[in-house]
Amino acid sequence: MIHYDLRKEPHPMHQIKKFVKTETVLCIFSLLALISLFLVPPDAAYLDYIDFRTLAILFCLMAVMAGFQENGLFAVIAQSILCHVKNIRQILSVLQYVHYQRRRTDHICAVDNYCIPHA
Repeated sequence: MIHYDLRKEPHPMHQIKKFVKTETVLCIFSLLALISLFLVPPDAAYLDYIDFRTLAILFCLMAVMAGFQENGLFAVIAQSILCHVKNIRQILSVLQYVHYQRRRTDHICAVDNYCIPHA
């Protein structure tokens, strides 16, 4: 008796559609990068446009955040916040307070770093 495998390999177009659905942002920005490549011809000055220091800082920040997530730090923080609040309004208040405090300390650090004289 001959046994036929009725399962077919997925069509390549189906795989492409699945990839585009799962990686929409990557596909859109890749398409925009290709369009910009044709609008602005590449030259040697392209390398000067790239700020490698900023890219390195962003990479390190992403690596640290991935480590925190891997070790469950964000889950612990979220759980501790949720244990102390009783409703949505309190959650929003906590998030607003944290955001305000961060902006306030950023402003203080900026003032200290630039040594703005008092009037």
